[in-house]
Amino acid sequence: MENESNEVAENIQRDRLKYMMSMMFLLFEEKGEMPSNEEIRHKLKEKGYALNAEREANNKNGQMFFLPEYTVDFADAKGVNYQLIMSDYRKSGKKHGDELARTQFWNTPNGAELLDICRWQVMIGDFMACAHAPKVRAQILSDWLAIALELFPECKAVWFEGSQNIMTAEALRNNPYEGIKRIFYGAVNARYFRVDDTEDMVVDTLGLHVFGLPDVQFHFRGLNPNDVVSLAYDIAMYQFENDVPVKDDETIDGFDSNGKRQKDVHWKCQYEMSLIEPEREVLDVHTGDYAAGHRNQ
Repeated sequence: MENESNEVAENIQRDRLKYMMSMMFLLFEEKGEMPSNEEIRHKLKEKGYALNAEREANNKNGQMFFLPEYTVDFADAKGVNYQLIMSDYRKSGKKHGDELARTQFWNTPNGAELLDICRWQVMIGDFMACAHAPKVRAQILSDWLAIALELFPECKAVWFEGSQNIMTAEALRNNPYEGIKRIFYGAVNARYFRVDDTEDMVVDTLGLHVFGLPDVQFHFRGLNPNDVVSLAYDIAMYQFENDVPVKDDETIDGFDSNGKRQKDVHWKCQYEMSLIEPEREVLDVHTGDYAAGHRNQ
């Protein structure tokens, strides 16, 4: 049995992307009661998910639920079920969000305060799931988060590990998006940075990389950053919904001097590594006369 465990651990270490988890942390000021497995199963079935109860796992660290309708084959494992995980209550020992991340809570101005006052957390997410199509994961994770927010009415906020973003539970319960787009509300964050001692700015998205997709990046000057943030979200959503249709050297409609999208303004796109951590692939948009930095043309 020990040899088998060692082999599994080695496989995970060797092929980390295959086992990547999407982690979200429900945050609480006080420790509450965990829902029963029966309550969780009932909520999942209400959302239309069949469960493999025979493989259901329940240990001191939390619960794991297997979805038999969503399986993938790996070279070393066939018919692997999509797995949903929920930890027990734990003390928030690890401080979420480094100094950089805590400057980017645009949708939750009191985000840093919430992280500091919420001393308890419940982690939810998926496992053995990144081989599934991004849209499949988006729908399942959206449903899983909605279920968790129903089961934990005391939840104050949710920390999204992949986007380094925090959203209040109230905002998430009133999510303005529908369907697969719901996961964007928190799991994808648009960030804004000023480059020291220059007029240069960077806007990028963070979170699409968790789904195996490129994020979006702008390095520019002389544009209203709010307009660029809005465009970054639009491109990210377009890429996500349409299976990343934008190719290297293709163009998108850019802004004129008044900040209006114009079909006769063409901004060239190319895939490259991100300017700002974490390092990941991004679709970089060259903003023409407003571009900053040096690029290969």
